[in-house]
Amino acid sequence: MQKKGEGLMLLFGAILFVQGFGSAVTDSGWGVSFGVAALLREAGMPRWGDLVIGGTGCVFLALGAWRRLAARRDPVESRSNT
Repeated sequence: MQKKGEGLMLLFGAILFVQGFGSAVTDSGWGVSFGVAALLREAGMPRWGDLVIGGTGCVFLALGAWRRLAARRDPVESRSNT
């Protein structure tokens, strides 16, 4: 059984991934940033901050996927931890 936190980690990772890397790509291609990254940039965040946000999203996606695969590999142990 999947814990609630695992699904939220994957969702939050996907949001950060799209917000960070998407804003960096649109800013370099069209000169416009969007979303949370655009708000942070207006508040004074440097341009490389978009990549940090996207990289953080990658880390959350990797951790969520790793936890989900670990739970599938050993279902007996994942049941005992709930």
